[in-house]
Amino acid sequence: MVVVSNSNAEAKVRQLLESMDKCVSDSKHEVGSFLDKGNKTAGTRGRKNLQELKKVCSEIRSLIQEIKNSGSVKKPKKK
Repeated sequence: MVVVSNSNAEAKVRQLLESMDKCVSDSKHEVGSFLDKGNKTAGTRGRKNLQELKKVCSEIRSLIQEIKNSGSVKKPKKK
């Protein structure tokens, strides 16, 4: 695993969250086409998108752990 600074890690997490949203959206579309229209290739594309989602989620989890372990998690101020 490559160790990155916290600001870079936080930016990477935000970027990966956007990628995760796109994977979910694409998966919904493709799996919907598979279920509604019986399009087998859409099912394959949906499974591929879900596999990519799994990779993105795993990377996000690793970065969150890295940020947490660095001890510089921003805590909200009490009101």
